[in-house]
Amino acid sequence: MGVYIWIRRTSGVREELHEPTYQEAMDVFDAFPWTADIAAYEEIVDTPDDPKEDYQPEFGLMDDTGRRLLICAYSNEKAAFTFVYPNNAEHFGIPEENLWKFTNNLSRLDVPRLVRSFFDSNYEDIFWILEQYPSLPEAQESKRNKILHPLIR
Repeated sequence: MGVYIWIRRTSGVREELHEPTYQEAMDVFDAFPWTADIAAYEEIVDTPDDPKEDYQPEFGLMDDTGRRLLICAYSNEKAAFTFVYPNNAEHFGIPEENLWKFTNNLSRLDVPRLVRSFFDSNYEDIFWILEQYPSLPEAQESKRNKILHPLIR
């Protein structure tokens, strides 16, 4: 299975890497300036009258089947992620839209396991991780966490 990764900065700059190894993907994730980009993103979100584009920083992976894993590390301890996967259902012979699952409460310590599971096509483990980290209710979300919506494009 081939994996493709990308990062997108708050500035809108997008970089891509085709066919990386797991370690190369983790090196890219770890080198991403999350703190600076989240601060820049918060500034944009806090000034809604500003015509700048709203680019949430993200680290993404996609495989040959179209599955996607989108991660945003919004603090030194927490990350949000969305797992997008095919819906095998059809409606009048037309495939239904992709399905997705999201959490805003992932421990950053589990990001390597999450990425490894994606590289290994271990989707059951990704769903297990989602069950371990249910999203925080809106009332418990921090300001930083509130700006993180499901990373669906």
